[in-house]
Amino acid sequence: MIKIVATYYQQQKEVWVLIHSLLNQTYKDWNLYICSNGDESVLQLPITDKRIHVEMFAPTGFWGCYNREYMRTRVEDEDYLINCSVEDYYAPTTLEEIAKRNEDFVWFDFSHHHFKYNSSSIESEPSVGAIDWGNFAVKGKVAKQVPIRNCESYTADGEWVEDIMKLKLTKHKIKKILFVKN
Repeated sequence: MIKIVATYYQQQKEVWVLIHSLLNQTYKDWNLYICSNGDESVLQLPITDKRIHVEMFAPTGFWGCYNREYMRTRVEDEDYLINCSVEDYYAPTTLEEIAKRNEDFVWFDFSHHHFKYNSSSIESEPSVGAIDWGNFAVKGKVAKQVPIRNCESYTADGEWVEDIMKLKLTKHKIKKILFVKN
């Protein structure tokens, strides 16, 4: 199973970008957890797919990072965990590409709105400034070992990944653009 944690705040329109990209995945064994950072508008969404769950949190700011920290402790050991935001989207084969691996950590290239989608991709690496929440998957047994130590940092994603890389683990880069950071 792949568990996707997506942060949400006042994004009733944008959330459908992620939802539709997941509904169109070739791999079907996934659950999406929309983690609202204090915004109850998410409860008004007409969500009918049983794989999609809404989690309500008190407002904490910081891009929902404290919600990510809580959710990383709830994933099963053999499941993959992906963190993203509700306005992001995945190529239709992304989850299949991840699921066929058995590594502890899998990452892939992506396109990003900060660069106005001009470059063909971000050459992603597991380090600060070269990775984003949404372009890697980590096994639950690994995610639970490594806390997200600096949720108030703009680079918390890269810092967490660098901490994960200090463990002895198996890893694999999928050399494809599978994610668009909006």
